[in-house]
Amino acid sequence: MKKKLIIGVILIICILIVAATIAKTVVENNLEALSEMAIQNVDLAKISDGVYTGSYSAFPISVEVEVTVKNHQISNIDLVKHFNGQGTSAEVIPDHVIKAQT
Repeated sequence: MKKKLIIGVILIICILIVAATIAKTVVENNLEALSEMAIQNVDLAKISDGVYTGSYSAFPISVEVEVTVKNHQISNIDLVKHFNGQGTSAEVIPDHVIKAQT
């Protein structure tokens, strides 16, 4: 009985190690793809006034934004939802985007 318990514990530990390795690989691949993502410039002269929504999700990052365009300029960006996993917060990014208008 004791032998079966030890084998069971070892098996569970092995499964947890494999699962953690797979999860780590998925997170690293998603973060690498995000850092290499090409961001296209938008010609604001062609954008009508209004509020536009957008979202992006790649585990462990998920974000939903509302972008307000007025007089062909980005006037406001609201982070509607933001989950950054264990990364840094994104609250400073909207101000940089508004300032750069890109």
